[in-house]
Amino acid sequence: MFQHPKMRYVYCGVDSHKDTHTAVILNCFFEKLAEFTFKNVPSDFENFLTKANRHKSKDISIVFGLEDVSAYGRNLAVYLHSKDYSVKHVNSSLVAHERNSLNTLHKSDSFDGECAARVLINRLDFLPQFNPYDKFWTLSKLVRRRNSLMKTGMGLKNQLHDYVMQHYPSYKKWFPNIDSKSCLVFFEKYPSPFKLEGVTQDDIVELFKKECKKISYKDEKAKLILDCVNKDGYSKVEHQEFIDEVIISTVKELKNVIAETKEVEKLIKEFLPQFGYKLQSMRGIDDM
Repeated sequence: MFQHPKMRYVYCGVDSHKDTHTAVILNCFFEKLAEFTFKNVPSDFENFLTKANRHKSKDISIVFGLEDVSAYGRNLAVYLHSKDYSVKHVNSSLVAHERNSLNTLHKSDSFDGECAARVLINRLDFLPQFNPYDKFWTLSKLVRRRNSLMKTGMGLKNQLHDYVMQHYPSYKKWFPNIDSKSCLVFFEKYPSPFKLEGVTQDDIVELFKKECKKISYKDEKAKLILDCVNKDGYSKVEHQEFIDEVIISTVKELKNVIAETKEVEKLIKEFLPQFGYKLQSMRGIDDM
């Protein structure tokens, strides 16, 4: 007797969330066989799998379709994959299209799980098979972290520029890069010209020698700073001490972000050899 290939499976669609997952099992005729809600923790996965397997038999296998396999649903997808189950990625746009095609405004975790299972039935041969790609997933997390730090650092640099320009309009002449070590050291110590009152050129040179050993032209830079400040002039604003603290706080945060960025970039550099690529050996191509 002829049996359609899709009759060899039951179809489990999973709607993934941060705390819980909702799974709905359908047969190939779109009849609902079961529904489970379980915690998004590995200890609950085995219990869920045991219950799900009750709806398959010797001649019928179970295939899983997860709307999310990279964030909240990744742990479950990896677990099922490790148990040699077929796991498909059901794109969320396909789930939404299926939900809309049923001409209903009803939306729930249960209904989304059912829609994922329906898509799984209709597109079984076309949906991509889940692959952990652990190396690529790990690298993506490192790169995403670096991008986040870079974005935060850019925002802090813009803030610091706005604050500093009010007090040191010519600061670009001696600090072209606002995130340079010498620049941050100076503004953390002297957030406004009022902190420079009574400070000598030798005092600034000593600060640079102590905190920025690699900086060159320390004497020239210190002299330029004092000359520009005297030439530009300055006037004290109300509540100046609080504005100074805001600048100092911004500098400290920016320094931490810069340090964290360097640490993540170091991790990326250490991890890249896992791929065996030699692109860095080509002129003009670096790790970052």
